[in-house]
Amino acid sequence: MSFSVALAIYQHKTILPTRSLDAPGSARALNAFPRDKMFSVQRYVLYFALAACILITLTYYRADFWSPSLHHAHLPGAGTNSKPQHLGAGSADKNFQWRTVPTNYPVTSFTPLPTDKPLKLPKVQHDFTVENQEQSKKRKDRQAAVRKTFERAWRAYRQHAWMKDELAPLTGGTKNGFGGWGASLVDNLDNLWIMGFKDEFEHALSASMDIDLGSATIHSVNVFETTIRHLGGFLACYDLSDDERCLHKAIEFGEMLYKAFDTPNRMPITRWVLKAATQMKQEADKVVLLAELGSFTMEFSRLSILTGDPKWYDAVDRITRLLAAQQSKTHLPGMWPVVVDARAPDLTGDTWFTLGAMADSVYEVSRLDTRASRSMANARSSTSPRCTPYLVVLMPYINNYILEACLQRSSTLSIDP
Repeated sequence: MSFSVALAIYQHKTILPTRSLDAPGSARALNAFPRDKMFSVQRYVLYFALAACILITLTYYRADFWSPSLHHAHLPGAGTNSKPQHLGAGSADKNFQWRTVPTNYPVTSFTPLPTDKPLKLPKVQHDFTVENQEQSKKRKDRQAAVRKTFERAWRAYRQHAWMKDELAPLTGGTKNGFGGWGASLVDNLDNLWIMGFKDEFEHALSASMDIDLGSATIHSVNVFETTIRHLGGFLACYDLSDDERCLHKAIEFGEMLYKAFDTPNRMPITRWVLKAATQMKQEADKVVLLAELGSFTMEFSRLSILTGDPKWYDAVDRITRLLAAQQSKTHLPGMWPVVVDARAPDLTGDTWFTLGAMADSVYEVSRLDTRASRSMANARSSTSPRCTPYLVVLMPYINNYILEACLQRSSTLSIDP
């Protein structure tokens, strides 16, 4: 609208106040107004309107227009050919490695992974009776329908949005709101494996090795979203397939995300400007959503278990201890408010509480942390299936067929085609 008004002024279609020119002094007043100043005002109004339109357009399509690169040549350690000591084949040395970025606030003492006897987790799955022929057919028909729908969606993503974060289903366009690191691709590696699309899995996993964390399509990264989609996606991929490439990429993302914890109090920056992290010291934010502060437990603990490096577990253990220390001091003792101060850190100030969005994941993973961390730490050396710890929170949502396949240590974990 502002653009239309400015254009009308510029084309002399908008007149000065609707005062009758017959009124005494009106002609003099109009003639007295300097025409050069009037045209100058018109130009400035037009420029302002154009700038506003451009700003609105860039904001709306931010994921497509804003592509700040971290420029490998200007980042410490860029282009290094050194290989992480604990990694085997599949290392993508050509990509930027965040482990080479200097630490401003190093940790001098890490909390080690628990080594106690594993805890027995309660069973959450329903005890199904032996199905008859009709029930078996219905179950397999439903499985086939789900598989067919997934295949259709995956083919659309591969055709229209390959290696992009999201596919716009109506327009066939793409969005890159999660860094441009193939969020949909990474987030579905486990689905491809579980549903038996092994060729597609191999193609997608091979492509994911080219994801370079030295550049991003967004100005600030949501650390929580990157953790659950990318780090969690590669961890699930590894737990299901045993493919070392998945673990390698999980470590790459883990190293990057760990830099968000490089603050004076080791609390994470939840909306994190990557480029700033390589150029200056950081502080945690004063206004943080509870879910974005306290929902790293599962992925970070699992990464420490798989690598033997306690730094990721230490990072989330500090948050867990903070949550425990202030849990009874909030305005609603026993719960934490939606908005907290991670810089202080203070979890007691806000008066808005919910078990829903912006807080729910903290309550979901806190139970995992208190009851299952010791079980997870011993999963590799126990007789328990290695996939069980990572899937424990998802158990209520996984059908019995897939869960039983996991518990039986199936080599494929694929459903009936």
